[in-house]
Amino acid sequence: MGIISWLGQYSGGAKAPPVNTGTIPFWWDMVVVAVFSLAIFYWAMYTRLPREEMLDLVGRQSGPVEKVGH
Repeated sequence: MGIISWLGQYSGGAKAPPVNTGTIPFWWDMVVVAVFSLAIFYWAMYTRLPREEMLDLVGRQSGPVEKVGH
């Protein structure tokens, strides 16, 4: 995202380096961000842990559950 921002048009009023290069035209930068976001989403879904393994890991990290009685 940092590299996409640096290559895009919007500087946010920044005057100090590193100033954006303006390589990606306005509106195309939004398309690039959308494609990048979809790629990250699908990569995350592909590499996620199975639900049972994730629940097991969360359960082991949280420790034993204590029952509170009145």
